Amino acid sequence: MQILSIGNTDYDFPETWNEVKLHQYQKLEKSNLSGLTILNQYKTILNCIGDIPNNLIRGIKPNSLIQLVDLVEPFRNDFAEPMFNNIIEIKGSKYGVIQEMDELTFGEFVDIEHFINLNQAGLIQNLHKILAVLYRPINQLRKDSYSISNYISESNKDFENRAELFRTEFPVRFASGGLIFLLGFRTQVFADYSSMFSASNSKPGFGKGEQESANFSRKWNWYSAKMILANDNILNLEDVNGLGLFKCLNYLSYLRDKQTVQKQTMK
Repeated sequence: MQILSIGNTDYDFPETWNEVKLHQYQKLEKSNLSGLTILNQYKTILNCIGDIPNNLIRGIKPNSLIQLVDLVEPFRNDFAEPMFNNIIEIKGSKYGVIQEMDELTFGEFVDIEHFINLNQAGLIQNLHKILAVLYRPINQLRKDSYSISNYISESNKDFENRAELFRTEFPVRFASGGLIFLLGFRTQVFADYSSMFSASNSKPGFGKGEQESANFSRKWNWYSAKMILANDNILNLEDVNGLGLFKCLNYLSYLRDKQTVQKQTMK
């Protein structure tokens, strides 16, 4: 970090992307930097990357702002090369990523999909929540392996606290590496089960074919899938969340193919 003095206050300003935290990049990404003039880009970078209040930045004279070019220019065009780490240490606590993605539970996968498609904020704005599903506190650390705590859904206070910690402290370089790791796995899942998903590759398409069924599927998407697996009994939903992802997808694919065959034989 380097010290940047604005007014009577000193601010820690990152020298490289390696020192930028996720919340700083989320703010920068939301600012639509490319649509601004170069001078306003510099001001936005100072605010987002340096956490410097806008009212102080507005007081910087243009000539003084130009002198900060070398400071802000690395953040105007370039981005840190993503790096993936199985273990991340934040504020003295270690968090480990799910080691075997093939063992991902249905509940974990559905919550990740929920955050990916949540409102209009975009993937980056919800990345801290996605990372809080993937990375969890390490219970036991050995030389070549580790175990992490079981996943408890997003409504849990521990999850909310971890997500907020990741938002403010997770290095963006490692956050982007974790995202690439996840998206590679996700792409393969949608390819392997392509007949189950809509063209957007984000929602299961149960009962597709008739307009009414398609509308129902679009509205309820993953909840519909959970209720199918729970045999329409809400008391079974927690058990469904703990089932293996591929076990569930295989069964749902079977039901879909069976439904297709039955419709064809009825014609």
